[in-house]
Amino acid sequence: MRHVQAGLEHELQMLDQEVDVQQTAKLRKKAHRLSVPLPPRTKEDGDQYWHEAPFFGEWVLTQAGIKVMRDGIRAETKARHEERTRWIAYVSAVTTCLALVTAVLALLR
Repeated sequence: MRHVQAGLEHELQMLDQEVDVQQTAKLRKKAHRLSVPLPPRTKEDGDQYWHEAPFFGEWVLTQAGIKVMRDGIRAETKARHEERTRWIAYVSAVTTCLALVTAVLALLR
């Protein structure tokens, strides 16, 4: 029975690490696309932002690292959205002016 339980615990640890690897890859891809810097890895054996997933031999984000990445991605996404919103206001103003000029010209003819 103890052997079965140890095997299940081993499988669960592997699955947890696989989820960590996938989540880190997804966040890294988003960060790269948005030019958001990754949290620094300051030690060879890990730190507050990174730890090594022994089953996969990859460095994955800790919960603190995930929070830093998500905050950076949100901030960059928000900044880009605000910039787009500003452009929409300008385009709307120009379109309104063109419509006004067209209406005045139509009335004068």
